[in-house]
Amino acid sequence: MDILGLIIGIIGVVVSVYYGIKSKRLEERIRRFSWDDVSDAIEYIYRHGILGYKPDLILTVSMPGTIVASLVAARKGSYLPFFSSRPYPKRKAPSGGDHVVETTKWTIELPAEIFAHKDMRVLVIDGAVLTGDTLNSVSQYLTNNGFQRSKIKWATLVATDLAIQSGKGPDFYKFRVADPNVYLPWGRVQEPGL
Repeated sequence: MDILGLIIGIIGVVVSVYYGIKSKRLEERIRRFSWDDVSDAIEYIYRHGILGYKPDLILTVSMPGTIVASLVAARKGSYLPFFSSRPYPKRKAPSGGDHVVETTKWTIELPAEIFAHKDMRVLVIDGAVLTGDTLNSVSQYLTNNGFQRSKIKWATLVATDLAIQSGKGPDFYKFRVADPNVYLPWGRVQEPGL
């Protein structure tokens, strides 16, 4: 009986150590940003995206992007014309709409009013860029509909290595992460909406 108890005890220790190591590795992959991090990133977006680029208007393509753009405006007094898109998971997207951008996972309905400002500098603000597919698709749609690509810039709190290395990263971002497991104070990042 003592030998059986010893074997069970050893197995329990080995399993505990194994799952402890596995849990630690998972926690290292996940990046959680605090409100202090968001505040730093808002300052960065303001300095580089607003003061440096001097956009004429702001476009958001996600709910988190709207949060970030609102924080930039509220904290820095940067009140520019603001256009907000409506993202839908692809399986729940309504049919129709004049200006719809399709990505592999999302349908994004761009506001029709923005197309009256094709000659202006646009700053697209979002919470994060994970793959760059949304950034690439929206930028391509805007340029196909009269905007100059040189007058479209993107600003985010976070960008992944994948997006940056594939050439689909934002122009301005405060934090670069290796893994797309990113949590902002308002929840897990999923492009382009939560």
